[in-house]
Amino acid sequence: PVWTSTLTDGDGDTTMVLELERRDDDWRISESTTRNAYALYDSLELDVVQSTLRRWGLEWAVTGRVFGLRYYQWAGLFVLILLGLCFDLALRGVVQVISRRYLKKSDDDKTEHDTGELIRRVARPAGLAGGATLVYLLLPVLQMPVTATQVLQIAAKAFALISAIWAIYRVVDLASEYFERKA
Repeated sequence: PVWTSTLTDGDGDTTMVLELERRDDDWRISESTTRNAYALYDSLELDVVQSTLRRWGLEWAVTGRVFGLRYYQWAGLFVLILLGLCFDLALRGVVQVISRRYLKKSDDDKTEHDTGELIRRVARPAGLAGGATLVYLLLPVLQMPVTATQVLQIAAKAFALISAIWAIYRVVDLASEYFERKA
């Protein structure tokens, strides 16, 4: 026995036929339904970004693909990387302000220059780790194919981890400078 349901869009056009088959006292999705699952997903327009772009007349951004990603996903990835860079710079500034507060500048120009350099060396990996973490957390918003999302998340996570380890080493340098001045 087969149970069949016809799905239609708002105009009454058939978008897909959903079939369930009874096997071994269980209902299972038929092979034809499984093969057409991507077409069903695209026809339902569950993606808010896609439906918004279509409403704005940017059908080409939704349907066009390069290397398996839609044009709007490439644009979103570019914007996400820019957000990560902006977050990186902002976090660097915050780390520098906090570090300067704990390491008061001395009257010696050489010590002041060395302190500024040390603070910049601490802020850079901290900012990179923060930017990479932001990219890692926001990647699922782009709703890219699973493989692309997994590869990019692994890359972002690895970059964030390496930057965090680098930042921890630099924080140890900063702490040693702080305690040296206190001594």
